[in-house]
Amino acid sequence: FNPDDFLARVNSDLVGKFVNIASRCAGFITKRFDGKLSVCDLGTGSHVPALEKLFSHSKILAELFERREFGFAMREIMALADEVNYFVNAAEPWKVAKDPNSDEVLHKICTNAIQMFRLLTVYLKPVLPKLAAEVEAFLNIPPLVWSDSGSLLPAGHRINEYKHLMARIESKQVGALIEANRESLAPAPAPQAHSQQRHAEHQQHA
Repeated sequence: FNPDDFLARVNSDLVGKFVNIASRCAGFITKRFDGKLSVCDLGTGSHVPALEKLFSHSKILAELFERREFGFAMREIMALADEVNYFVNAAEPWKVAKDPNSDEVLHKICTNAIQMFRLLTVYLKPVLPKLAAEVEAFLNIPPLVWSDSGSLLPAGHRINEYKHLMARIESKQVGALIEANRESLAPAPAPQAHSQQRHAEHQQHA
């Protein structure tokens, strides 16, 4: 266990990449479109590379989980999250929202982002079930299963108001976590040493 790496994975990957997708797009859907999703671009034949990659990686990621290559799987998922963030950065919904004549474009951008956020959640759920449950409540959907990686939410589906899913952590919090679990992290005594101790106790009672 590397505390610095853990800190970076939570703050950079989970908060900065994954949660950031929903936090930047969900508010527009709630405020401007009554919480309802639009038609996803992929369903209309439009080319959305990030969304296409998310669909195509379902089998790859499933195989990685089956082989217990969790570190590799998480790196692949975070690479996909990077692709989604590139999409959002390029689309700039915060700028589009300033044009009153671009509601349809804004609606599609944010819908695409939420659809991709849901697919990322499917892939992260085996490792982060509690966070996934919070996302399911936010998206107003039943518990996700792996086969959901092959589908999209229908147009008109209403999501709930976005609330912060995860906050950044500080090094002192990681230190407190380690200290609280120090006993469970301590290595178990060697079997031989344990056997010698029992033998010594037996000799004392003899």
